Amino acid sequence: MFGKIVKRTLTRQEINFLANHEQAESWINVLLRFPYRAIDQMRDGVGLRSPGNNVVFYLKYMLDLIGEPIDSQFALIRATQNEE
Repeated sequence: MFGKIVKRTLTRQEINFLANHEQAESWINVLLRFPYRAIDQMRDGVGLRSPGNNVVFYLKYMLDLIGEPIDSQFALIRATQNEE
């Protein structure tokens, strides 16, 4: 039963592999390896790319500089949001 659920999930996500489709262990191995493969692809610059720690640090710094709007500023943002 579990093997069928795993097969259905991986098929729906269009994850293919070269192995025996009848063995549940093959599907489970693919499922366990999938997140590592996605991270490796990101590190290799395929598809989504990791911005790196420096970019995340500067983004946090910029957000801290901007701060949070007070109620009256938030109301003004909402009022003018559709006028763009």
